[in-house]
Amino acid sequence: MTGSVALDVVIGLVFIFLLYSLLASIIQEIIATNLSFRAKILEKALARMLQDPEKSDNAFKDKFKTWRRLFVPFNSYKFTRKGELSEAFYSHPLIQCLGEDKWHSKPSYLTQNNFSKAIIDLLRGEGVKVGEDIRPYIEEKLGPTHSNQPYTEQDKGEKKLLFNIGEKTKQQIRSLWVDAQGDVEEFKSLLETWFDDTMSRTTGWYKKYNQVVLLVVGLGIAIIFNVDTIAIAKKLSSDPEIRAQLINQANNFITTHPNLNEEFNLNKATISAMKDIDSVKKILEQQQIVKKYEALIRHRDSLMHQADSLIKNDLKNASDLLALGWSKHCIVQKTNCKKYSLRPNGDGSWGIRLLGWFLTALAISLGAPFWFDLLNKFMKLRGSVQTKSSSTTSVGTEGNDEVKRVG
Repeated sequence: MTGSVALDVVIGLVFIFLLYSLLASIIQEIIATNLSFRAKILEKALARMLQDPEKSDNAFKDKFKTWRRLFVPFNSYKFTRKGELSEAFYSHPLIQCLGEDKWHSKPSYLTQNNFSKAIIDLLRGEGVKVGEDIRPYIEEKLGPTHSNQPYTEQDKGEKKLLFNIGEKTKQQIRSLWVDAQGDVEEFKSLLETWFDDTMSRTTGWYKKYNQVVLLVVGLGIAIIFNVDTIAIAKKLSSDPEIRAQLINQANNFITTHPNLNEEFNLNKATISAMKDIDSVKKILEQQQIVKKYEALIRHRDSLMHQADSLIKNDLKNASDLLALGWSKHCIVQKTNCKKYSLRPNGDGSWGIRLLGWFLTALAISLGAPFWFDLLNKFMKLRGSVQTKSSSTTSVGTEGNDEVKRVG
């Protein structure tokens, strides 16, 4: 292949990866939204902060617990443990009211202010009078002589919430209290810094789990739509007409969707994976939090519409052009075909086809923003190459004319 042909093949592949990455991202977002991935990863982070870790030498078992937790309802399995500070935190009225419904009973994000207020409320206890100094209550709760009480007890006919604080957790919170020199406002600020530091790591956790889910979704898409990277590359390199049509589709797509990341809610425009957890760094008022949840609901309702539109338009055009997908093949035929089997379109052994599907899944897992940026760069590069080629041809023609006139 010449350099120009190779570039066109790469652009064609990048465009295909972009289209199917968009579909995969939408499906992944539907899964994450409906199964509350953000809320569960946040719960895991808060459990690590507010309760002592369980003794376990089996890293695989710990990973399995996390994956299990992501795919089951909140009430069937929890990161928080009964009677611990972490459970008391989620039982605090301020935190409880942030849940959307029984299925999404825990918040997907928290502000640093909500975190610090809930912790200080739990440490000072109930029954504090207006204007009363709360420092002795906090000091008693964090003191070495404080004896942990049962989780609940009857106190004058009312159910009173008590909790245990693990030794390591108490040591960490006590350290912040000592650093604040007993100043409640400074203690609040240190709690918020601790929360922010933890949320920075939580963002990485969420991305990691989402990457795995996106890889699995991408493999499913590659098989269902028969998106074989190897077969597509062969077809593009050998058929200039298909190559030209796909390049034209890519160019039209970029022109139609100049701000694709925002348009498909993959980056800044939605409550996305990173934005949800990063948003805990911003101090939001209660009214703004309600607006966030309303935006989340609207976002969730629009995802299926976006996927349907993508499949019916851009994906259909590319699939028809490259003859992707599956087709029926007759197994038993008498007068009319009596029995069919589905086979992927195209030639090649199953081993090569499986490898092509896996390569597609890996490409899809990189995400639509990556491929969109890469497609823009390659299209600009292609434009500059064509411009230089046209200029060279023009200069050569003028030179020949001059030679003719001299002759």
